[in-house]
Amino acid sequence: MDARVLAFTVGISLLAAVVFGLAPALKGLERRRCTPSLKNATGKASAGNRQSRLRSVLVIGEVALARRAADRDGTDDQRRR
Repeated sequence: MDARVLAFTVGISLLAAVVFGLAPALKGLERRRCTPSLKNATGKASAGNRQSRLRSVLVIGEVALARRAADRDGTDDQRRR
């Protein structure tokens, strides 16, 4: 493998780790300033019944598709034996 390619790949990986690692930290600092206004806010805190049902249907569909893909690949064959 070419050393320049390896160095470039490592550099990009480190840059991405720093950038995406700092983003949540900066959001946390911003969140501290919002805390008093959030404590004073009123309203519904949870999702409605319709949203909850939709979320459940989507999760069930995702699990079913993942299961189907695993069955097609044969990755579950060993578990059945």
